[in-house]
Amino acid sequence: MEDERKMLRTCAFVGNAAIDDDDEDRIGDAVSGAIELAYSSGCRTFIFGDAVGFSAVAALRAIYHRADAPECRLNMLLPCRKRAEKLDDSDEDMYEYLLGSADEVEYVCEEYVESCVRDHRRRLVDSADMLIGYVPDESDKDWQTLRAATDEGKSVRNLFELRPGKTEKTE
Repeated sequence: MEDERKMLRTCAFVGNAAIDDDDEDRIGDAVSGAIELAYSSGCRTFIFGDAVGFSAVAALRAIYHRADAPECRLNMLLPCRKRAEKLDDSDEDMYEYLLGSADEVEYVCEEYVESCVRDHRRRLVDSADMLIGYVPDESDKDWQTLRAATDEGKSVRNLFELRPGKTEKTE
């Protein structure tokens, strides 16, 4: 059983960028394609680092994918237990739904401290073989997370680069 677990690969989703209602279906379709690519590459565990924006869209698509691939695991890796306190009502509802749908929930810190977000991003990189993000801005901390994963030789896809008028860029 130990050897079997080592064979399983993980994919983490990075990015809490807001998604315009007009783009939600298109981005959701891109996420579904990325999940299928990750799955066909051997990923069976999908890790979500938040429950807003892109991360929420990705988590919902992974829940849908799991219906056809029950061996897939959905894990939430969150910065701290008090994450919900910073959400508006609709995001809090999504957060609660995703927590209830996850196979495992892990918190980097019990309480919010300045280092927990940095440590959270580091854990996402350390926990995954593949990272898929939706990161529009190179100055964004999520971009730094994708860059760290790239620097470590991990497979990285930034779905923001697939928006209309852009060509795919992989690292």
